[in-house]
Amino acid sequence: MPNKVYLRPSYCTVDEYESITGGNASQETVTLAKLQIASDIIDYHVNVAFKIDTDGNPTNTDVHDILRDATAFQMQY
Repeated sequence: MPNKVYLRPSYCTVDEYESITGGNASQETVTLAKLQIASDIIDYHVNVAFKIDTDGNPTNTDVHDILRDATAFQMQY
């Protein structure tokens, strides 16, 4: 897994993290950089091709939502 090499912005923002998990990002020290690492972990385990836009984010809404939620829960874990 690459170290601090992000192909795209995180699949999940800090605000989305709070909304999805019900957590408090500042108390849990959740940052965009940590969410980028969580996104890389998700990418490492996803073995399915999907179309992406110019920012590297999934174009399919369902795929986007699944990866966003998976990133939030990976960060929470």
